[in-house]
Amino acid sequence: MHFMAVIVSLPAASASDDRAIALLRGVEQARLGLPAGQLTLTINGERLSQKKSETMKLSISYDGERRTAFQKSEILIIPPANQEKHKQIAQMPQKEAVEKGFGKLKDQEIRNAWAGKSYINYWEGSSTAMSKAIANGPSQFVFDPRTLGISSDLSAAYPVAFYLGFENCRDAKVVGQEEINGFKTWHVVVDTAVGTRVDFWIEDAPGFRVHRHFWDLRVAPITVLCESFFMENDHTSILPNKIKVQRYDKDGKVSTTTTITVDHVEFGPQSPAPGSLASLKPPVGTAVVDDQTGQTLGFWDGQELVKELKQKGPSVPTATEPKVTPIQWTLWLSVAAGVIIFGVSLVWLVRRRYRLTN
Repeated sequence: MHFMAVIVSLPAASASDDRAIALLRGVEQARLGLPAGQLTLTINGERLSQKKSETMKLSISYDGERRTAFQKSEILIIPPANQEKHKQIAQMPQKEAVEKGFGKLKDQEIRNAWAGKSYINYWEGSSTAMSKAIANGPSQFVFDPRTLGISSDLSAAYPVAFYLGFENCRDAKVVGQEEINGFKTWHVVVDTAVGTRVDFWIEDAPGFRVHRHFWDLRVAPITVLCESFFMENDHTSILPNKIKVQRYDKDGKVSTTTTITVDHVEFGPQSPAPGSLASLKPPVGTAVVDDQTGQTLGFWDGQELVKELKQKGPSVPTATEPKVTPIQWTLWLSVAAGVIIFGVSLVWLVRRRYRLTN
């Protein structure tokens, strides 16, 4: 699909359409009204120009703005003898690198807990968990699942309302009614406060389901089309069970594609509490280290973080870096259809634009 086919010219700036704002607020309230729960996702990313394709499993538990994500995927372990060729190997599809004898694939689980302004990252098998403070949200997959289908960057730091763009927007209009995948929707166009254009195709019914979402940054050649799919004859689920995200290049051609499939959803209280150190289920003795200062904040004793552990038997392991360095899983992010690649740059450009206009 050529993205130009979905663009509708905006009218001159004017007072926002009350119906458009009502539809957008309906989307926000329906999603924020979802109870705590857990989702299991399969994410497949494809970069067409490099013929790269990667698949990963993700489990996210959430309660409000606090979340914990367990990411399972294959990573490429490069032996010390091939470290000099690290950059060259990083550009290859993983299977090709293995076939050429540059490394071996290993199943890896990466766990992240997001507590609102900071997160803790733990790699399975490590003796260290890293505590990090990131202003714009980590690139790790610890995003709010309530933004599925209305966001394309999967950032942790931004709430549902941010992606809807109606707060302090320049204009918001209902431009017509359209049928998307058999569902009647209203096409809402938002001209955000920083000049970004955002389109939504929304059902005017309980749940205010979003069937399509389009993002045009305008200040940079970043355009994204997000298509949401719901189970046949399912008219109640607020979140889609499948999302297809496509990023377009400056010529309007698809450059990357990401497909997110919701394998399982379960609502109810989550224990341990999402966003907590306990939710990462680290082994007793795991050291928690401040990523910025390198200071050891304490050790996990199975119930809480303590300054010192009461040793029983073998000494407690100290914070050390892994002896074998894997290709960081940001390689996967670069493959995942621009969903994560440009997420940080997109947010930076939006914020920069906002500062320049205020």
